[in-house]
Parts: sequence; structure tokens; C-alpha cells
Amino acid sequence: KAYWLMTFIGYGLLLSIPLLAFVGYWQLAAILIIVERMGKAIRSPARDTMLSYATKEVGRGWGFGIHEALDQVGAIIGPLIFSLVFFLNGSYQKGFSILWIPAFLALATLALARRSVPSPQKLEAPLETDRQNIKGKLPRVFWLYTLFTLLSVAGFANFQLISYHLHVQSIVSDVQIPIFYAIAMGVDALAALLVGKTYDKIGLISLLAVPLL
Repeated sequence: KAYWLMTFIGYGLLLSIPLLAFVGYWQLAAILIIVERMGKAIRSPARDTMLSYATKEVGRGWGFGIHEALDQVGAIIGPLIFSLVFFLNGSYQKGFSILWIPAFLALATLALARRSVPSPQKLEAPLETDRQNIKGKLPRVFWLYTLFTLLSVAGFANFQLISYHLHVQSIVSDVQIPIFYAIAMGVDALAALLVGKTYDKIGLISLLAVPLL
């Protein structure tokens, strides 16, 4: 199974973000952002599958909660880097140029993880029901969870859109916009740990709190 291959391809497309430093037209910037989103779509299924194998012992809710929290730590540091760049009278170009560093560090860390655990599926022996599901149709719970996810984010306002209006309407300065985003990601990190721990204790019903967050 090509878990690592899909994960490497997906995270490799993160390099489209620091490439924004060399873009002078919004059309090219839009293409690079779409490429990065495609990378997320490619890597997420494989990455989450490997996480499900790796988190069996600690609890899947807690394991995914830790992953989400650490993910948001990065989402906090990145905007704060931009705020610092703007504070020092830098530009978006300089801010995106700095992002080459975390991008390559992420790929290097991924390579180390691949070397340490080349076959993540071996961390967990498949159950008999899993073998049956592989050969047959997807279970009913899958479709219910998919519907839940769809309804949870229906009408969700992306921060890119929010930040655009914050800038265009001159509600806050460019220095403050990344700070607001960092605060939101900090709340997300704490919520992920709380929901993850709760999931391990009471199961899927804990996810009813997600739309409220």
C-alpha cells in the first residue's frame, strides 16, 4: 500500500506556498494555492490511515488530538512569522521566502518517520471485520460520518476570506491579521486535545460538540 508515497507527494506540494514569494500575478498565486490544497487532499487519507495504526495503544482520539494540536502549533508559528516580518517593515515576499525553512524541515521529518516505520500497517493487525469491509461495501457508519462532516462545515467561512475582508475594509492592520489567525489556531489546538480525550472515553457521541467549536 502506497501510504508513504501519497503522503510524500501531498506534503511535497507544500512547496507551492513558499513559491508564492516569486509570484507577481494573482492568477499564479491562485494556482499555487489550489496546488497546495490538492496536496492536502492527496496526503490526508494516507496520513490519517497511518495515524490510526500508530495510535492504537494511546487511544485514537488522543492520538489524533495530539496530531491536530501539533498541526495547529505550526499554524500558529507561521502567522507569527509573518507578523514579525511586517513589524520589521518586511513584505509578503520576505515572509513567504522564510517558509522554505519549515517546508524542508517538514519533508526531512517525514523522511525520518518513513525510515523508522516503513510499514505502518504492521503496527496493528487487521480485524476480521476490516478484512470483510475491504472486500465489500463501505459500512453504514462511514456514510453517516461523511454526512456529519459535510453538515458540520456547511457554510463554514474560510479564514482566507475573512482575512481578505479584514484587509480590504481596513478593519485591522496587516500585522494584526496573522495574529488573529494564530489565536484561532491556538483555540483549535486546545479543542482538539479536549475532544480527542473525550472521544476515547465516550466514543462518537463526543463529535456532536464539533459543530459548536
